[in-house]
Amino acid sequence: QLLVKNQKIHNIKFQGSGCVISIVAASMLTDKIKDMNISSVKKLNKNDVLKLLNIKLNPARIKCALLSLEAVKKALR
Repeated sequence: QLLVKNQKIHNIKFQGSGCVISIVAASMLTDKIKDMNISSVKKLNKNDVLKLLNIKLNPARIKCALLSLEAVKKALR
């Protein structure tokens, strides 16, 4: 859930279930993008999320880590 005012994310929350990687990535991403401008959020990419997590992931787990970024970008469309 996003609360957007004046092209800025004022609040963000998520509810979900999944593996630890997907939940942690979602939590860290929500912390990062709160109070960011929408244009800056839209520029975030795979490397930004992986940098937040700061752990080595195998290819199957990278997909888990990127689910929240995909959801945010779709919500902003």
